[in-house]
Amino acid sequence: MIPVCQSRFLVLAWLLAGLTGSLYAAEPDISKWPCRFCEFPSGTELDVDAGLIWVSDDSAKFGTFTGLDEEGAYLDAHVALRYWGEDGNRWQLLGRNLGLESREISVTGGQQGIYELNAFYSQIPRSLFVTTMTPFLGVGSASLSLPDNWAHAGSTQDMTALDTSLQPLKVGYDREILGVSAKYLPWQKLELTAEYRHDEKDGNRIDSGSMLTVVAQFVQPLDYTTDRLELAAGYFADAWNLQLGYYGSVFNNRVDRLRWETPFNPSPGADVGQLDVAPDNSFHQFSLSAGYRFARHTRLTGRLAIGNGKQDQTFLPFTVNSLLAGQPLPQADLDGEVDTTHINLRLRSTPVRRMGLTAEYRKNKRDNKTSRNLYDYVITDTLPGETVSNRPYSFDRDSYRLSADYRLMRRTRLSVGWNRDDVERSFQERRTTETDKFWARATVGFASTISGWVEFSAEERDGSEFIDLAQSGSEQNPLMRKYHLADRDRDVIEGQLTVQPVAAWDISVSAVVAKDEYKNTLIGLTESDYISATLDTSVRIGPVSVYGAYTREEIESKQNGSQQFLVPDWSSDVKDEFDSLVLGFKWPEIFSRIDLSLDYTYVKSSGDIDMNVSGARSAFPRLETRLNSLQLFLDYRIRGNTTVRAGYWYEDYDSSDWALDGVSPATVPHLLSLGANACNYKVSTVLLSLKHAW
Repeated sequence: MIPVCQSRFLVLAWLLAGLTGSLYAAEPDISKWPCRFCEFPSGTELDVDAGLIWVSDDSAKFGTFTGLDEEGAYLDAHVALRYWGEDGNRWQLLGRNLGLESREISVTGGQQGIYELNAFYSQIPRSLFVTTMTPFLGVGSASLSLPDNWAHAGSTQDMTALDTSLQPLKVGYDREILGVSAKYLPWQKLELTAEYRHDEKDGNRIDSGSMLTVVAQFVQPLDYTTDRLELAAGYFADAWNLQLGYYGSVFNNRVDRLRWETPFNPSPGADVGQLDVAPDNSFHQFSLSAGYRFARHTRLTGRLAIGNGKQDQTFLPFTVNSLLAGQPLPQADLDGEVDTTHINLRLRSTPVRRMGLTAEYRKNKRDNKTSRNLYDYVITDTLPGETVSNRPYSFDRDSYRLSADYRLMRRTRLSVGWNRDDVERSFQERRTTETDKFWARATVGFASTISGWVEFSAEERDGSEFIDLAQSGSEQNPLMRKYHLADRDRDVIEGQLTVQPVAAWDISVSAVVAKDEYKNTLIGLTESDYISATLDTSVRIGPVSVYGAYTREEIESKQNGSQQFLVPDWSSDVKDEFDSLVLGFKWPEIFSRIDLSLDYTYVKSSGDIDMNVSGARSAFPRLETRLNSLQLFLDYRIRGNTTVRAGYWYEDYDSSDWALDGVSPATVPHLLSLGANACNYKVSTVLLSLKHAW
């Protein structure tokens, strides 16, 4: 008997073969195509663009990634300096948003075919919330305390000093990236490359700490640095190539822990809590890549990468509660060590005209060498917990890919393939999983006006028996089937059709339909459906370019749960919907020396969660977001190299989130929140700048 997964694949392949049999492709006429890049520039070129931006209102979300988060005026400046010399020498300096916190600067250059140098700096602001408030003192440090007049209480409503102690708090962080890279070719077939990158993240994010049944929100300071180094040496001969590489990453967190004073009535010895933060760690990897062409139509490529990661951050004590000191830690730090192995082999051959065959093998192995120890941990610095052992998780994944493609006609191609993934895990509910995927794809074309492709795939995942990990300290329901381990059938159909009714008009339609069914799952995700469709078009009417795109996405899922820690007694249906629309046009010389451009974006999303608890149906409030964004620019050329730009940018953003809206610091009795609300804003931005080119 043919397995279900394979039988679906055979039907799909037969349909594709019939679809492609009657299409014909014609050779395009390129004799009249002009060459716009046949004249090479020389000398020096300088473009400077400077002006002012005025922002109407404060908004954290509007300022994310732009730096325009506060009302007022900002300097807007851009610069581009380019130089082309003799013998292939070229240099370029680019500066963007130089007056904003989202600035970027880069310098690139070198001599073509000999060397290339690059240096860059960028700053990325991330403003999360500006409406937050906190009674904690010492914000930005690793120790948070309460005012001297603070009155501890069992609930937020009884904290008499709360209102007078609240102070405004801005939540967010800045990220700065500095990097340099170089490429050198001592001779034609040898290439040496190096790249260094330094990242810094400075600011804060929302965190929380609990004392058994009460919770306080606060901000955790962020002070990260990450240094990355990549080195490579490659030799490229006519029939073969070889490349050696190194990648190193070192992460350093200047904050080693976070301590806070509990605002609620403290238990004996539990007036202060402590949290660990992201630990320092490092990773180093060496790689070898090679390729060899056996014959004119057969090539073998491969890559081997071996890495090692370490983490030896000093442990914090089990608790800062002197009454629950307990047993000493089994060792001073985790002494964590993980070895990684990546192997990729790929063979591509065209044994006969029009046919191509591909075989690929990949191995991804994670060998966690961290030792196991017994830990007598304490629950939220309040109660002693069980003695448990850490689980150094490892896995070994082997992937196989086989595919064949055949060109029926010049613009028509049929492809079929089989993918196989075998995964072996340790310290997981399932030791092994096996996944098979069969797929078929047809690419078709008719003359130069119609083209498209369609792909069908059927995937099936199975594996070993599930293991109850409760004896090793797990509190997981033994009937739970995690979605990445559960038996699953997945069917997907996707495709795209592009039509050009006339030379100046393009229309493209694409769609994806996917269905997942999680078999044999009593507790966990049982099924999900995904549908997406996009219509994209552009047309040129004389000098005017008009374009638009609309996308609709729907995601539905069902899951079962258990309040009684055994059989399912509740279920949920989740549906998310997304609509996005982009419209715009560019009209050069709408009037003498005036160019006009307009972009409009509309995005709407909604999320519904319906619950069925022991036969009683209810629903969470709907989650919604809506964005309207309009950008309008007028460029007026005063004379040949001087342009004045006037711009207007308006955004209207509304969102509703039941987890945030209306939750002030004292709304929930056992939760002292920061009062963060879902983002809503209406912001107008006006730009006026002058650009000149030399």
